[in-house]
Amino acid sequence: MKKILMILGIGILGLILLVLIIPIFVSKSYTVEESIVINAPKSMVYDYISDFNNFNEWSPWQDRDPEMVTTITGDGKSVGSKYEWEGDNEAGKGSMEIIEMDEHKINIDLRFVEPFESESFTQYRFEETESGTKLIWYMEGEMPYPMNLLNLFSIMEKAIGADYRKGLESAKSKLEGRFSLGGSNFSIEEIDFPTTTFLGMKKRVPFSEMEEFFASAYDQIFRNLEELGVKEKGIPSALYFIWDEVNMEAEIGVSLAFEGSIPDFSGSKLTKWEFSGSAFRIVYKGNYDKLDKVHGALHDHLDNLGENLQSPSIEKYIIGPANDSNSENWITHVYYFLENQ
Repeated sequence: MKKILMILGIGILGLILLVLIIPIFVSKSYTVEESIVINAPKSMVYDYISDFNNFNEWSPWQDRDPEMVTTITGDGKSVGSKYEWEGDNEAGKGSMEIIEMDEHKINIDLRFVEPFESESFTQYRFEETESGTKLIWYMEGEMPYPMNLLNLFSIMEKAIGADYRKGLESAKSKLEGRFSLGGSNFSIEEIDFPTTTFLGMKKRVPFSEMEEFFASAYDQIFRNLEELGVKEKGIPSALYFIWDEVNMEAEIGVSLAFEGSIPDFSGSKLTKWEFSGSAFRIVYKGNYDKLDKVHGALHDHLDNLGENLQSPSIEKYIIGPANDSNSENWITHVYYFLENQ
């Protein structure tokens, strides 16, 4: 019996020593990265994910504790904004704080207080693809000794990776459904429209002749710029000064948009306009045949807010037939300026 107990004791001691010795040679750090492609423009995905006010809608942990209390400090979508949570034993207690952000990524400081204290770095990255926007969710952190033994079996990568995949699937579902109207994808946001110069041709034309006017106007604009030796092409755009559904005609400025440094247009036969200020923008993805629904949605949105508009409304064709033959990938930005700016 003593011999059996001795063997058992030696075995337990050996196991303890292994648990204490092996972690010395195992890395404490771990990384997790999961991604998904969302059929929506990058700006739409970025605006949704970057805002802590939306996090509970797609968080993979929210349904584990419906009674979890969350608090947002700041506007929820800029550097310094913080999301804090406190829940049951499984949800624990902690915080996320935006520490850095640009148009391609958002860096977050993640801190757990309960059930144990830890600090990790997390990041969202956004990449444009042919199928939409690739959203990448990344984390890096360290496991304390001797818990880092678990890194041998990729426990953190598997557990957190599963949660990340669940969250990304939820975000994809919310985004692709949230911005859908009659098969059209769009989002509405209030922005500070940067000073932009438009160079083009203005004319009042019947609705039935609009397509012909667009084609002939762009042809003349590009030929005129070529004659001036202007290499900057600008963004194809349209300024809608009047939209007359009674007489079925519109006054349109077919143009190219230039931001920042402006090419030398001296000697140009074209008309120049300049606009800036507070505006509402719709980012729309899809064929031009549904742009009327997009304009209607923006009008409804502003009516609900009690806002009045001033002309012109603007369409900027970010991706169009010249860039992609598949109309489902076309992206148009639609702008409406507010009165009394």
